Amino acid sequence: MNGKIHEIHKDEEIPYDILETLWRDQKLNAIDNPYGSCRARVNGNCPYAEEPPCLTCNGGSPCKDLAVGLSDMDVPKYEIHIQSTSKMIEVAKHTAATKLRRKTKRTLIV
Repeated sequence: MNGKIHEIHKDEEIPYDILETLWRDQKLNAIDNPYGSCRARVNGNCPYAEEPPCLTCNGGSPCKDLAVGLSDMDVPKYEIHIQSTSKMIEVAKHTAATKLRRKTKRTLIV
């Protein structure tokens, strides 16, 4: 805080200004995706930017346990994935993350 290290003990409440700083850092330095918020994607260093791991973990093929369509929630999940991927492309346009933008665009084509 204020350029100084502030140690917080487990029985101590975290001050509001520290929580707000952490929250802002997370929001400014992460991209939302269907799995949570990813800090690696902003830097263009995400190994899964092209496809989620469950789609390629089986030697480049989908996981043998992946059952798309089994649940009535699958369509909304993929709709969210498409929206999230589109948002990542927009964010990448405004940063120097050209590699991320290229990989992410490939995901929508597949």
